[in-house]
Amino acid sequence: MRKLMKSAGRIIGLMMLVALIVLGLPSALSANKDVPRMDGVIQDVPVEDNVHIYKGAQVCANISGFAVPAADTNGYRYAGIAFEECDNTATGHSQGGKSVRVYKDGRFKLTATSITQAMVGQMMYVVDDATVDETSSNYICAGRLVGYVSSTVGWIDISQGVKYGMTVDATSIYVSTKGNDTVGDGSLNNPVATVTKALTLVSATRKTIFVAAGDYAEAAILTWPNINGVRIIGTEGQGNIVISNANAAASVIIISPTYTAESFEAFIQNVNIKHAAQVGIQINNTNMSKKLIIQLKNVSTEQVSTGDSIDVLHAAAGQAIRIYASGCDEIEGLVDIDCANADDRFRFYDCTLIGGLTEVGAVAGELTLKGCIVLTSGLAYDATMVVSIFASAYRTDAGVYSTLAESLNG
Repeated sequence: MRKLMKSAGRIIGLMMLVALIVLGLPSALSANKDVPRMDGVIQDVPVEDNVHIYKGAQVCANISGFAVPAADTNGYRYAGIAFEECDNTATGHSQGGKSVRVYKDGRFKLTATSITQAMVGQMMYVVDDATVDETSSNYICAGRLVGYVSSTVGWIDISQGVKYGMTVDATSIYVSTKGNDTVGDGSLNNPVATVTKALTLVSATRKTIFVAAGDYAEAAILTWPNINGVRIIGTEGQGNIVISNANAAASVIIISPTYTAESFEAFIQNVNIKHAAQVGIQINNTNMSKKLIIQLKNVSTEQVSTGDSIDVLHAAAGQAIRIYASGCDEIEGLVDIDCANADDRFRFYDCTLIGGLTEVGAVAGELTLKGCIVLTSGLAYDATMVVSIFASAYRTDAGVYSTLAESLNG
């Protein structure tokens, strides 16, 4: 039996050797070899069915990978500039039935919607097969503006648009300490450098800001946009992304929207707010005619000297403010809450309130602490407040714990 198995093994080995020789399967070179080469400047791209591409047109690859006239369409990827005309609409046309040669590299004088000299160095995006602009709906990158001719004409280096087939994420904005606020477009491959710049790129459809690890000393207060559902999310744990205010303004972040269409929601996650003699996060509903809802997840604050970490000003008493905080380790400064509406909700789950929490306002809003650690003798609230406390404890600055009595409905 063993001899039979050995014989079978030898036969299989010989068959594999023959296959390598006959089929030319991968092996290290032992002699010179001619390798087929494709010109990297002009390439053939198969054309989509029933499509006419004109010479000089910007060309995109659609979601199926076939060439089409460039358009600001979700899913398109920039392919280059048409070297020649290709009409794939004649009788018998089919998908991939013809190919168009396109320039994959070079600088081209293109029409622009509206540009300025100050935009030189910025990315430009497809408007249609003849036009670019510094902004668009789907952010299909055509290349970088390298020369300004007039407000409607510029020289575009298409190499970067072609290289990455870049489409800026239509829903997200990326921030990195290695980014650039002048030429960055907020894409993953071309991030901006500050949260301040990222907030200027927010729109109704592009409103999630991802912040990479690093320290971000912003030049001014971060004013939350008047767009519902904006989210600032750190891409790593909360201690690895630090946001501060370099000029020590009144607060690091202010959320005080002017919004009346519906309840307004803001979301912050995985960041550390560093504040020095200022408020960390200022929340104010002065201009609201609906609820203001703030969600904080895995947010910490670093109080350098003085100042509340979270300050809630309830100027519009007729509208509720709701704060839902979870996993917020090390809130070093005071959480100062002004409750002015019976629909107010202030809920803290698994949070460490090193600076304590104070609530004022003779209104029966809701305060909930579950699994929280609070500064000893640092919890104060009005007797009318509906308070629920579960599985929480006091802790002194020296790290001594004591019981925080459970409470239900005050």
